[in-house]
Amino acid sequence: MKQKLATLLMMSLLLACQKSEEVMPQPQPLPTIGESFTLLSRTSFSSRNGYTVSGTLEVWRDSTQYEFRFIDFQSSNGPDLDILVANGTSANPSIHLGAIQGLQGNYVYTYTDVDNRIKDFSSVVVWCSRFSVAFGLASFEP
Repeated sequence: MKQKLATLLMMSLLLACQKSEEVMPQPQPLPTIGESFTLLSRTSFSSRNGYTVSGTLEVWRDSTQYEFRFIDFQSSNGPDLDILVANGTSANPSIHLGAIQGLQGNYVYTYTDVDNRIKDFSSVVVWCSRFSVAFGLASFEP
């Protein structure tokens, strides 16, 4: 009986340690941007605090509407990841664009700036709300 249990345990451990062949989903194409939008900034994300964030940020504007386009974006996983418009890696003050849409791919975050607040900020931050730490950022010119 002990030998059967030991064999079963060994097989379970071997199967649990096998490398899985995960298929990464292909990034979805970004929707077409309206003709009235103007490209304000195109920059790269950089990693912070030992986490990995990469990809390109494009900031587009049409009157009071902003589009923050994440292109070939990748981020380390973490709890409660949010996307903020801020100054550097500080979360206060900031504009919350929403929860992170995904860890790999192309994404669009929109913001209607009726109070003309974007001009007071200079970066988009991948922010871990649970631990109050920046995973990465991309600086831009508003």
